[in-house]
Amino acid sequence: MRGMVERTRWVGSPWATLAMVSGVAVGGLALLRLVDPRIPGNYPACPFLFVTGCYCPGCGTLRALATLMEGDLRGAMGYNLFTTLSLPILAVLTVVVLSRNVAPLARFELRVPPLAAWGLLVVILLFWGLRNVPAHPLTWLAP
Repeated sequence: MRGMVERTRWVGSPWATLAMVSGVAVGGLALLRLVDPRIPGNYPACPFLFVTGCYCPGCGTLRALATLMEGDLRGAMGYNLFTTLSLPILAVLTVVVLSRNVAPLARFELRVPPLAAWGLLVVILLFWGLRNVPAHPLTWLAP
């Protein structure tokens, strides 16, 4: 019975969450290195693109991440500009969340105002719409 209690404590612990998130991230990045998303047929097509013929905000993300792992920032921006530019922000947010859960003594306080969340939604919707406009200056937003 005691072993079960210890296991339950580990499963709910912040360290288990950190280990799981890290494992999923490393596994996903390893899969991108092993199976190149830039080769057609290696991954399924975007369902939204398949059904509508329009790009979603996430179209090109796998190719952007694979290209970024090779150190080609410009190429990654060509696949998905929004994802490439948002990765540093996601990294900071990850550190903030992990510091709250794993290392409570080294806490970072980050308060995101509701207006910023609405602003992010507007940016995503604008990116989504503009990357589907077939006019010359906006075609570089398409993957």
